[in-house]
Amino acid sequence: AFAQYAFNKSHSTCYAFVAYQTAYLKAHYPGEYMSGVLTNNVSNIEKISFFMEECQRIGVPVLGPDINESSHNFAVNKKGQIRFGMGAIKGVGESASMEIIRERQENGPYKNIFDLTKRTNLRSVSKKTLENLAKAGAFDFDPTYHRAQYISEAEGNNTGIDLAVRYGARYQENQSSNQSSLFGGSSGVNISEPKLPATEHYGTLEECRMEKEVVGIFISKHPLDIYKVEAKYIATAQCNELVNTEAYKGKTYFVAGMITSCTNLMSKTGSAFAKFSLEDYSGSHEFMLFGKDFDQHRGSLYKENFVMMKITAEKKKWGNMEYEIKILSIEKLEDAMKKYIKCLEITLNAEVLEKYFTDNLEKLLTDEEGDLPLNIIVCDYVNKLRVDFSADKKIKVTPALITKLDKESIEFKVHLN
Repeated sequence: AFAQYAFNKSHSTCYAFVAYQTAYLKAHYPGEYMSGVLTNNVSNIEKISFFMEECQRIGVPVLGPDINESSHNFAVNKKGQIRFGMGAIKGVGESASMEIIRERQENGPYKNIFDLTKRTNLRSVSKKTLENLAKAGAFDFDPTYHRAQYISEAEGNNTGIDLAVRYGARYQENQSSNQSSLFGGSSGVNISEPKLPATEHYGTLEECRMEKEVVGIFISKHPLDIYKVEAKYIATAQCNELVNTEAYKGKTYFVAGMITSCTNLMSKTGSAFAKFSLEDYSGSHEFMLFGKDFDQHRGSLYKENFVMMKITAEKKKWGNMEYEIKILSIEKLEDAMKKYIKCLEITLNAEVLEKYFTDNLEKLLTDEEGDLPLNIIVCDYVNKLRVDFSADKKIKVTPALITKLDKESIEFKVHLN
């Protein structure tokens, strides 16, 4: 009798009330609510990735760390955007982040890394702390320098971080000596800020690699961004879905991503096989290749290779009749565009046709010339009329073009072969 009433109804009442409260917060204070959820799961990278995707879905941007906006935990800035917490960066302890925040609150935002090192306690904000902050992009607010200038070694094996720490230590030492002077006057020594070494910018892949090193996930960008069109419009499966292998039986699917690790192994019978991980926007999945399949695709199995894989699910040859992912083909992701995308179709409303042709559409397509056909459909939704055109211009479907079309709210569809 107790189980029929007290346990079930009391629990359902409590859960309903909590569900109502959280739904209210998420609906009316999405930034604050999601920053709380992210902070609560900061030690679980997989959950952080999941909740960052949810933030993107509900239109709340999650920005990388910034020494002028970040708190120790995830927090909302004045624009309603969520800032990555400095405490989520490896090597940035609570004492370091609280020292940076304390000084910022008392004396205003930092102008650059030199302003930070001369104002904060360098025993708390160490060289390693600054390096990891730079790798995570916490100094990107300063347009004067880029990440490579903080981290890369220049003449004398000095990095930009080394120069900044030395400058800050000398400045603080000079200030301390002035204050302890017998006559209380200034020595008049002016320590000027040094210039960070001139180096080449890091590539997207290198910056992504560093972000993952110090945070565990990609923050400001994803290595797959350069193949965003292929990943979104050709791939029909995502890595985080592949755990349910039986769902893929009897059909073929495409999955696109970057190989993040690969290990060549030897079985007990002396046969070579490989174990590798593929990562896309949703997460990662581990694959195995044996026998002829391994021999056929071993040339594609190396770290940071972007691939499109055709897969299906088959019953395991051994064991309890479970299903496993079977790799049918592996090809370079850069070749997928020509092979699988047939054309781009744009649909225009007849009411705004003149506006699009004269002002927007031609400008949008000017820099996107390529080899793919462009089809334009003009619809009169009031009179239920439709006219199809094949444009003379051929284009390339790029992430930049997709972004432009989305921004202008132009309806489009990518057709596959």
